[in-house]
Amino acid sequence: DKGKGAAVVADKEAATAKHSALQRPPQHNQQHRLPATATGFFTERTDLTILFVAKDFSRFSRLVDRLRREQDVELVPAATGAAGLEQLKGKRLDLVIVDEQLDDMSGIEFVKQLVKVNPLANTAIVGSLEDEAFHEATEGLGVLMQLPARPDEKDGEALLAVLAKIAVLMQPAAPR
Repeated sequence: DKGKGAAVVADKEAATAKHSALQRPPQHNQQHRLPATATGFFTERTDLTILFVAKDFSRFSRLVDRLRREQDVELVPAATGAAGLEQLKGKRLDLVIVDEQLDDMSGIEFVKQLVKVNPLANTAIVGSLEDEAFHEATEGLGVLMQLPARPDEKDGEALLAVLAKIAVLMQPAAPR
C-alpha cells in the first residue's frame, strides 16, 4: 500500500500546486500597463484584479502565467458560479474570466447573473462556440471575447490589449 499512499500524496501536492499558481505573487511586466489616470472601472490605480471562475484550473496554466507577469495582478479563483458571484460582493474587479461550463451553471448563465449585479463588468468566456453562435449567445452581455478551451500566452496578450484599450477610452478628455 506504500504505492497507493504515495499516489494520494502526489495527487494532493499536484492539486495544491494548481491552486497556488493562482495565488503566487506577480512578476513584473510593463507591456500592457493600464493607464494610472483611467476613470470608471480603472480608477486612479494600476493594479488589476481578475476573478477567474473555473472548476479545473489546470487547463489555464499558460494563460495564468501570462497574466501573472503583469505588475500588480491579483487573481481571485472561484470553483463554482455561486462562489464567483459571492466573490463579487464588496470587491472591485477589473475582469472576470469564466469557464464554458461550471459545476452549477454554464459560463454564459454566470455572465447573465453577473450583469444583474454588475452590468459594467469586463468579462471573457472560455468556450468553443463558432463566432456567430457566440455573438448571438452573449449579445447584450458585454462579453469582451471568447477564449479557446486551452488559452495560452497569446490569448492572454489579446485579453490584456483589449483591457488596455478600454482603459484608454475611459480616461477623461484632456482639457482644451
